Amino acid sequence: MKSIIYLLVTLCFVSCKDNTIAVEPDILPGISVPDTQIPDVKDSFVDPDESVHILDAMPIQDAIIDAAPPPPPCLPLGARQPCNVPGLLGNCANGIEMCNTLGWSDCVPVMFSRIEICDGLDNDCDGELNESPRFELPDAGEPPSGVLFRSCYTGTLGSSKNGVCAPGISLCQELSRATDAGIEVYYGYGECENQVVPTMEQCDNLDNDCDNSVDEGVLNACSLCGDVPVEICDGEDNDCDDQIDELLLNDCGACGATPRELCDFVDNDCDGIIDEDFDDGDCVCDHPDYVPQPEVCNGADDDCDGFIDEGPLGGPLTKLCSTDALTGEVFLYDARADGPQYAGGNCRLGISFCELGNAEDGARQTGYYTCVQEIQPRIERCNEFDDDCDGIIDEDFEQGSVAVMMIVDVSGSMNEDELSAAFNATRDSVNRLFNNGVDGICYMLAVVGNDDEADPHLFNPGDNCVPGVEDPPVVPIEDMSNAVNTLRLNLLAGTVNQGGSSENTLDAIGRFLTDDLIDWDQDGVPDNILWSTNRPFAQIQGVQDSWEVDLSQHTHRIIFVLGDEPAQGDEWTAHDAARAMAHSGGMVFIIGNRGNRHSYQQLIDVGAVHTDELGGVGVNSEQRIADAIEEVIEEAACINSRQEEEAANLGKSQDFTILACYEPMHMPDNTTTPRYIRGLSHGYMRASYE
Repeated sequence: MKSIIYLLVTLCFVSCKDNTIAVEPDILPGISVPDTQIPDVKDSFVDPDESVHILDAMPIQDAIIDAAPPPPPCLPLGARQPCNVPGLLGNCANGIEMCNTLGWSDCVPVMFSRIEICDGLDNDCDGELNESPRFELPDAGEPPSGVLFRSCYTGTLGSSKNGVCAPGISLCQELSRATDAGIEVYYGYGECENQVVPTMEQCDNLDNDCDNSVDEGVLNACSLCGDVPVEICDGEDNDCDDQIDELLLNDCGACGATPRELCDFVDNDCDGIIDEDFDDGDCVCDHPDYVPQPEVCNGADDDCDGFIDEGPLGGPLTKLCSTDALTGEVFLYDARADGPQYAGGNCRLGISFCELGNAEDGARQTGYYTCVQEIQPRIERCNEFDDDCDGIIDEDFEQGSVAVMMIVDVSGSMNEDELSAAFNATRDSVNRLFNNGVDGICYMLAVVGNDDEADPHLFNPGDNCVPGVEDPPVVPIEDMSNAVNTLRLNLLAGTVNQGGSSENTLDAIGRFLTDDLIDWDQDGVPDNILWSTNRPFAQIQGVQDSWEVDLSQHTHRIIFVLGDEPAQGDEWTAHDAARAMAHSGGMVFIIGNRGNRHSYQQLIDVGAVHTDELGGVGVNSEQRIADAIEEVIEEAACINSRQEEEAANLGKSQDFTILACYEPMHMPDNTTTPRYIRGLSHGYMRASYE
């Protein structure tokens, strides 16, 4: 009311202050004034000092008030009343407005949005009660959805994340409870739903009791679910008791029924007896229970193809073989890998044919008796070749000295030209090699074919190990040159009996290679051989006309036999002499002819060299014999050079000289192997090694 009175006073003051202003027709909205009452002043000049009274102020103010009546009053001032806040939902839409002098104020909210909780109120003011939070804003017009819940788990503490166990959810819902005032309804979380709690362990490959172990205590012996499998005969441990097919195998240790006995030289029913259901002679091709067998060397048609002892391709039945050089025994092999594996040289297995021969008891029967086309390991020679096929060349020449024995057949079969050629060649070769620096070799001279002396016997002065040439000579001269000259003069003088009925070259070979090198009786002491000699006034040592010669210092032994008769021996056979050669590592050269080659074959098999130089006369014969004898002596010289080389290497010598002259030599099997020969002008090629 006071504001209205104040407004009317203000209007009167303004109207009375200046009654001379011109009033436009539309200056008072809502009041119509006649045109005749408003003078036309658009083109008239009005003096400022003049005032024109147009309208009294009071009537104009009253007209304005009458045209805009005031709003309805709200009483009392300061009153409050509830209202709805536009644009808000839920509790947030509840507001309050206040009465003031101008009317009711705007509706002000009294609650604000917060996180929804389970209390029956729309806490987040979205128009829904107790709904779960949304993590993405819904599209326009899409109502919120979901029910407020929380995680829950009633199982054993710590088991909720093991095995199959998992927590569930508890939904917000209307609940009721009894109170003193009656039944009270309220909102809260209900029972835990959809949770998985521990249960008793089951055999399902799951951790049912949620203890981090699967199927514990419920698996069978095979670590599987269900009953233990039943054992069946299949070669496996079905019931997992660490036994296979127990109580299910037949007498042969196999599944199924015990096989019946067949005529196949096999114990089919495993009773320890072979072919017990058949009489002797039943197991042949025309018997219905006979099972054809692979062909073996037995004089029967084992495979029932109408042929006896035939090979796989129809040829003869054979086996690979090798021969024991010491015993002569033949060993048979089905495959090359079963036999000896040679590391070098040209050794190879032989072949043995199924043939009719004499068994050990003397009976004639089919079998394998001989080994042919074999190249056996031989005694290692000093020839830059792996003779024994062990992968090492010229081994075992590192120590000791070399002894060379010449065995001469003085029987009448040897003509004077052959003996003369042999003596000249021996004497000249020893001298020539000595002059070229080949020393350190000792020589012995043995005679066979003399009925007046023991056969064999050592011939003075070569009955002791003498040098090739005595330098300086000391009377009586005892060297190889003098020994062969003495024997030659005795033959010319007829003091040597040349009508001998035996030439025991095998005895001389065996005795020389055994003496102080081989312990045949296995008593721990190498055999010491007593030799007979024609030396005058020889010291008698246990046996009449025998003289003990100490050969223990001579590690390497070389023999060359000069004779055209077949090899003979009263004490030693060719087989025994070959054994002595193999055991001692000694070397044998035979200067003979084609007629006596076969008698030395067993020695040749282990490495002996046979040449057919005897049987001719003249210069050519003498030269051939000389060449053969020089090969023997040069073999000894080669061994000596090996010893020098080894000594130089051990002493780290910077310079030394060795004998080094070789050329191919044709072997009996048409192969070639290096041999040591004389150098140019009957000298040596010398090479300096650093």
